[in-house]
Amino acid sequence: MLVTGLMRVLLFLAVLGVVATGVRLDPANPAASAFSAAAGEIGLRVFGLILWAASITSVIGASYTSVSFVVGQGAHLDQRRNLLVIVFIALSTGVFCWPVRPPFHC
Repeated sequence: MLVTGLMRVLLFLAVLGVVATGVRLDPANPAASAFSAAAGEIGLRVFGLILWAASITSVIGASYTSVSFVVGQGAHLDQRRNLLVIVFIALSTGVFCWPVRPPFHC
Protein backbone atom coordinates (compact mmCIF):
# COMPACT_ATOMS: atom_id res chain seq x y z
CA MET A 1 0.00 0.00 0.00
CA LEU A 2 2.92 2.31 0.68
CA VAL A 3 4.34 1.70 -2.79
CA THR A 4 1.03 2.48 -4.50
CA GLY A 5 0.64 5.67 -2.49
CA LEU A 6 4.19 6.70 -3.33
CA MET A 7 3.53 6.15 -7.04
CA ARG A 8 0.37 8.27 -6.88
CA VAL A 9 2.26 11.08 -5.17
CA LEU A 10 5.06 10.85 -7.77
CA LEU A 11 2.56 11.02 -10.63
CA PHE A 12 0.77 13.97 -9.04
CA LEU A 13 3.99 15.93 -8.39
CA ALA A 14 5.27 15.26 -11.91
CA VAL A 15 2.08 16.52 -13.53
CA LEU A 16 1.86 19.48 -11.16
CA GLY A 17 5.45 20.49 -11.91
CA VAL A 18 4.92 20.34 -15.67
CA VAL A 19 1.59 22.17 -15.59
CA ALA A 20 3.07 24.85 -13.32
CA THR A 21 5.62 25.67 -16.04
CA GLY A 22 2.80 26.37 -18.51
CA VAL A 23 2.98 23.26 -20.70
CA ARG A 24 -0.35 22.22 -22.20
CA LEU A 25 -1.04 18.53 -21.77
CA ASP A 26 -2.35 16.28 -24.51
CA PRO A 27 -6.04 15.57 -23.72
CA ALA A 28 -5.73 12.04 -25.14
CA ASN A 29 -3.10 11.03 -22.53
CA PRO A 30 -2.36 13.83 -20.04
CA ALA A 31 -0.21 11.79 -17.65
CA ALA A 32 2.11 10.45 -20.36
CA SER A 33 2.38 13.87 -22.01
CA ALA A 34 3.44 15.39 -18.66
CA PHE A 35 6.30 12.89 -18.36
CA SER A 36 7.17 13.40 -22.02
CA ALA A 37 7.28 17.18 -21.60
CA ALA A 38 9.49 16.83 -18.53
CA ALA A 39 12.02 14.30 -19.78
CA GLY A 40 11.26 13.38 -23.40
CA GLU A 41 11.57 9.72 -24.39
CA ILE A 42 13.11 8.79 -21.03
CA GLY A 43 10.12 10.39 -19.31
CA LEU A 44 7.75 8.19 -21.29
CA ARG A 45 9.77 5.12 -20.27
CA VAL A 46 9.67 6.17 -16.60
CA PHE A 47 5.92 6.75 -16.87
CA GLY A 48 5.47 3.26 -18.32
CA LEU A 49 7.56 1.75 -15.55
CA ILE A 50 5.55 3.53 -12.86
CA LEU A 51 2.26 2.49 -14.45
CA TRP A 52 3.46 -1.12 -14.79
CA ALA A 53 4.59 -1.23 -11.13
CA ALA A 54 1.25 0.18 -9.98
CA SER A 55 -0.67 -2.43 -11.96
CA ILE A 56 1.46 -5.32 -10.71
CA THR A 57 1.02 -4.29 -7.07
CA SER A 58 -2.74 -4.08 -7.63
CA VAL A 59 -2.89 -7.53 -9.23
CA ILE A 60 -0.87 -9.12 -6.43
CA GLY A 61 -2.93 -7.39 -3.74
CA ALA A 62 -6.27 -8.36 -5.27
CA SER A 63 -5.11 -11.95 -5.77
CA TYR A 64 -3.86 -12.21 -2.20
CA THR A 65 -7.18 -10.90 -0.92
CA SER A 66 -9.17 -13.35 -3.07
CA VAL A 67 -7.08 -16.31 -1.94
CA SER A 68 -7.33 -15.20 1.70
CA PHE A 69 -11.13 -15.29 1.49
CA VAL A 70 -11.01 -18.89 0.29
CA VAL A 71 -8.14 -20.25 2.40
CA GLY A 72 -8.67 -18.28 5.60
CA GLN A 73 -6.12 -17.05 8.11
CA GLY A 74 -3.42 -18.89 10.00
CA ALA A 75 0.36 -18.97 10.29
CA HIS A 76 0.53 -22.57 9.06
CA LEU A 77 -1.12 -21.54 5.76
CA ASP A 78 1.42 -18.89 4.70
CA GLN A 79 3.45 -21.13 2.37
CA ARG A 80 0.32 -22.62 0.82
CA ARG A 81 -1.25 -19.17 0.46
CA ASN A 82 1.72 -17.85 -1.51
CA LEU A 83 1.54 -20.81 -3.88
CA LEU A 84 -2.21 -20.35 -4.28
CA VAL A 85 -1.75 -16.66 -5.08
CA ILE A 86 0.68 -17.59 -7.87
CA VAL A 87 -1.72 -20.24 -9.20
CA PHE A 88 -4.64 -17.79 -8.99
CA ILE A 89 -2.74 -15.17 -11.00
CA ALA A 90 -1.69 -17.76 -13.59
CA LEU A 91 -5.23 -19.12 -13.98
CA SER A 92 -6.74 -15.63 -14.18
CA THR A 93 -4.22 -14.68 -16.85
CA GLY A 94 -5.03 -17.84 -18.80
CA VAL A 95 -8.77 -17.17 -18.67
CA PHE A 96 -8.24 -13.58 -19.73
CA CYS A 97 -6.02 -14.53 -22.67
CA TRP A 98 -8.12 -17.49 -23.85
CA PRO A 99 -9.25 -16.72 -27.41
CA VAL A 100 -12.96 -17.46 -27.14
CA ARG A 101 -15.55 -15.64 -29.17
CA PRO A 102 -18.85 -14.91 -27.44
CA PRO A 103 -21.83 -16.93 -28.73
CA PHE A 104 -23.76 -13.74 -29.56
CA HIS A 105 -23.17 -10.02 -29.70
CA CYS A 106 -25.26 -7.64 -27.62
